[in-house]
Amino acid sequence: MKQGEIALIGAVLNGGVDAFDKVSWISHKDFFSIPAQEIWKAIRAVSDDGIDCVTVSTWLEKNGVDDGHQELIMTCARNQPTAANVVAYAKHVKSESDDRRIDNSISALIESKGTDPKKRIDLAQNLFFDVNQTTYKTSVCDYIGEYLDILDKRSKGDIKRINTGFFDLDKLAMIS
Repeated sequence: MKQGEIALIGAVLNGGVDAFDKVSWISHKDFFSIPAQEIWKAIRAVSDDGIDCVTVSTWLEKNGVDDGHQELIMTCARNQPTAANVVAYAKHVKSESDDRRIDNSISALIESKGTDPKKRIDLAQNLFFDVNQTTYKTSVCDYIGEYLDILDKRSKGDIKRINTGFFDLDKLAMIS
């Protein structure tokens, strides 16, 4: 299992549902190792009831996926005692996943060498379109969360002005 995967799983196991909620956008497919994928599936499955080493191990056992995962779960939890950097770990895991997805697309394109050039161009477009769609999915929910955070900061007085992007207008809009 890769170091970033260990850190992310350990951070979520120790941080519980609060940590998982921050990184719930990560899919089990973003993990390289199969044990990490299975553990992430279990974490997602128990996220409504509470996340810890016992609930995740129990879910894996009940679902017939217990090939030494209990020791691996404990190792992840021991090696990552805090959830403070859970989002950074998730971004790292996602970045590595994106790199693998791109590499796999390039390999598929190279393997198609010798076929009709028009078919290869179509294949290239389809492969990279798929990579783009799975890598850069964005929904309005992503922006709503950021906007609500900004509104919350404004209501608490943490933000003293509205940034418009126009320096002169920003200067005029400053609140004393």
